Amino acid sequence: MKAVSHGLKRPWLFEAFPRLQERLPWIPLVDAPTPVHRLERASSQLGKEVWIKRDDKTSSEYGGSKPRKLEFLLGEALEQNRKRVVTGGGIGTNHGLATTIFGRKLGFGVTLGLFDQPVNSHVRSSLLLYYAYGAEMMYMGPMLKAVLRYYLIEKIRQRHAYLIVPGGSSPLGACGYVDAGLEFATQVQRKEVPLPQMIYVAVGTCGTMAGLVLGLRLAGLTTRVVGVQVAPGLFANPKALLRLARKALEMMRRIDRSLPEVQLTLADFPVERGHYGPG
Repeated sequence: MKAVSHGLKRPWLFEAFPRLQERLPWIPLVDAPTPVHRLERASSQLGKEVWIKRDDKTSSEYGGSKPRKLEFLLGEALEQNRKRVVTGGGIGTNHGLATTIFGRKLGFGVTLGLFDQPVNSHVRSSLLLYYAYGAEMMYMGPMLKAVLRYYLIEKIRQRHAYLIVPGGSSPLGACGYVDAGLEFATQVQRKEVPLPQMIYVAVGTCGTMAGLVLGLRLAGLTTRVVGVQVAPGLFANPKALLRLARKALEMMRRIDRSLPEVQLTLADFPVERGHYGPG
């Protein structure tokens, strides 16, 4: 893949594979490319080069991984002329807050289905922010009950709304991190950052890692990506990652057959489980 020109208006995905622009909805929400820099103290202490890509700076309004996915998801909601967006997560969901902030900015009503999680100061702050930004909140009880209600009831009751799966981790949402993978590959080509041997990324609903691995492979990079589990293993596991990455690739190849038929296996999606605790 050639380096993306400095003057390009994102996403990088559309420059690499122009036909995708004809049918993949997208709206700009992210300040990209996000910067990369060397962590001097960590590198010195570990005796290895340690770098960070600052996706906390994806947006001055609300950073992190969520805006990248929402560029495609809310783009589709606009394209379909929906008036309301429905999504869900734990009662302190970062995805829910990001959807509320950007959804309201774009003129959508936003409904959040919230399930149980341990209550701490972060959760309390999130609840106040949902209210402040005008989200409709529905308490759905324990997580499994909430998932069943979402798929069996809310999809029917809210059939005129645009439904986003928790974490935004659908094949379309994962395109946000396919795009990030191409963005990072361009930064490597420009020598803004050395080619890493390994990248660590959090794994919750799988969209970030699935998209990133696919994006790096489409760019021709073989860097090993390791996921760090931050959600129950029922959702955050190699099989779920592989399935989502393959579905995203299949979706894009239906639009543009020039995309390489990347061969992905479970070995491409290792997940480190040792840091996941009861909280």
